[in-house]
Amino acid sequence: MDKLSKSLEVLKLLSTTTSETLVANNEKSRFDPTSISKEKIHHLNNITELLCSSSLIKSNNENYFKLLTASVETLFTTCDENDYDVRLAAEENLNKLVKNLKEANLTRIQVELHRIIKRNPNVGPRALKGALWRFAELASVIHPKKIRPFFEHLSAAFYSIAARPEDIVHEKLSEYYELIFRILGRSINDKEIKELLLAYLANMSHESALIRRSSAACIIIICRYSRYPMVIARFLMTNAIDQLLEHHSENDSTRLIIGYLGLIKNLIQLLGINIEEFQSSSINIQQPLNTSKNIDSNEQYLPISIRQIIECVDIVCYICLQHNDHNVVSSSLETLEIILKYSNLFDFDQLLISTQTGSIEETRVSQGLKTTYPTYQRSFIEINEQQDILLNKMNDELDSTSTINNEKRTSAAKFVEQLISKYILNMDGTIKSDDESRVSIKCATLTCLSYLSTIDPFAFFDSFDYPTEIITYLLSLREHGDPHLRGACANLLAKVIQTTVHLLTISPPISSLSNSFNNSFINQCSLVSIDSQESSRLDIQLGILAELLSTFRLCLNDNNARVIHVSLNALRTLLPVLLTNSHALTIIAIELLEDSIQHSTSSYVLAKVALAQLIGEIDFRILTYLEQQQQLKKTNRSWLDRCIDIILQFLTDEDTRVRQVAASTFANSLYWKNELENSSLLNC
Repeated sequence: MDKLSKSLEVLKLLSTTTSETLVANNEKSRFDPTSISKEKIHHLNNITELLCSSSLIKSNNENYFKLLTASVETLFTTCDENDYDVRLAAEENLNKLVKNLKEANLTRIQVELHRIIKRNPNVGPRALKGALWRFAELASVIHPKKIRPFFEHLSAAFYSIAARPEDIVHEKLSEYYELIFRILGRSINDKEIKELLLAYLANMSHESALIRRSSAACIIIICRYSRYPMVIARFLMTNAIDQLLEHHSENDSTRLIIGYLGLIKNLIQLLGINIEEFQSSSINIQQPLNTSKNIDSNEQYLPISIRQIIECVDIVCYICLQHNDHNVVSSSLETLEIILKYSNLFDFDQLLISTQTGSIEETRVSQGLKTTYPTYQRSFIEINEQQDILLNKMNDELDSTSTINNEKRTSAAKFVEQLISKYILNMDGTIKSDDESRVSIKCATLTCLSYLSTIDPFAFFDSFDYPTEIITYLLSLREHGDPHLRGACANLLAKVIQTTVHLLTISPPISSLSNSFNNSFINQCSLVSIDSQESSRLDIQLGILAELLSTFRLCLNDNNARVIHVSLNALRTLLPVLLTNSHALTIIAIELLEDSIQHSTSSYVLAKVALAQLIGEIDFRILTYLEQQQQLKKTNRSWLDRCIDIILQFLTDEDTRVRQVAASTFANSLYWKNELENSSLLNC
């Protein structure tokens, strides 16, 4: 005990005494900066060794717990020292102390960590971060009866942590909150939830991008583990839409707009992943959440619904298409991308492809924008617009092959044309220059188009603004000089090919496609002009499909490793579609697979990882069947054996990521090897 007390006193003296004071006292020879650091490290190690000694732990001495509190406080205080070696020693000793004492006196360690957090904001950033991290690691073993008391004592600290200006506090805060609120979240009442949310919502306009992202992530975690996540999601969405609607045209509100767009993106992603769980829990709602004046008193207890999603899309699309700041445009496109990715949320995708007049009603957002901006054009198809389309169709006599089913035009098709005309194509069908539209914005736009192609593939074969099919113009992006854009193009091609194959598969004349591909990968199947009176719409789609497949193959054999990596990832979802289709498409699938395995010697690690993942997802029953029935085997070895050789090669790779994926894939390969050798199904 005496040694422990002495070490604490020395550390306190060294921490409060500067080197200049020591020099003035003629003690430089003994206490120069290097010696001070060594002395501190010595006493830090001494404190931990004494506290972890079994004799002191078992003694149950009252002074031991007092010294433990003082020691933990000293160790955490030392974490904010200027000297790196001292900080490192303090961190190591804290780890050792927590590891040894959590088995002997877990509750005491939790209390000490909670005490450090509770001292915020009167604690250093590194000390606070260390206490949060260790408390989060031990949160899962908090006794159920102690959960509520812990939050009551820490609630003020959680509110004040949001106001900390240091990036080091926020950089991993969401990870710690994930572990903490998974346990404490259900014990928080409505009033406390509101105060927590408002504390972190205040950071949406913070000058630090890291703090904005961290706060948005923390808000999502609080929502995720609250009692009524669907109700809180409604409040957050309404709050975000109100803020964007109020500040969307202000030049000095760029940070706020980006912050709330990020919040919406995270919220949609949370709902998309956990919607079934949230909907089942919302059935048990017993009392309303008194959230905000923004929510009508009659609706504040209702969960989020399709209405909020439509309002969200209204404001996001307006910002995306009208704002001048490229950072805001990029953020809005990323948000729109997530909305489209989870378009099945509340059947929003069905709304986008609905052709019923007035299927998408006006919202307060669209009404507000129309009032403020008379020239505002909504991205959704509306009642008046449908009537105008039908009127134009009756008055204009168009050729049957070039007539677009105007009465069938969907909101998804309008989205496609708005995005393409704004950021990808000029009115003459040429690609916009990088000065007109940044490469990053084009890439984000192509990602949005990829998801739209799965919602309404017809949008890429019809066009109101261009003389021929939109997709034919996008093929020229394959020749762009930027590899990121070529990769985004490859991903879009894979999505459009999948949806096109599906459309043609449900059409009886799909067999006519075989004639185009029997003799080679592609039989120079040129596009059929829509001006040709003899060409049917199906012929046009077959020709476009041929061009899409040919262009995708060029992406797969690109000279840039990043483009190859993205193409291999895209092929993972495309290959099963081609293998399980017509004879012509299975031949193309084999050719694409043949091209893919040539990249097994690539120097790009992620390309090899993508190839290993591709091999791991192949259904070798189909390949073996094709080898036996259609005699597609070009070598003496089966596809399974060739793929196993590649995986064995990857198992000896220098990079850990390649070896890990290869190990998982190798287990699948052995399963297929055993399954196919012992199965008699293929011989039937």
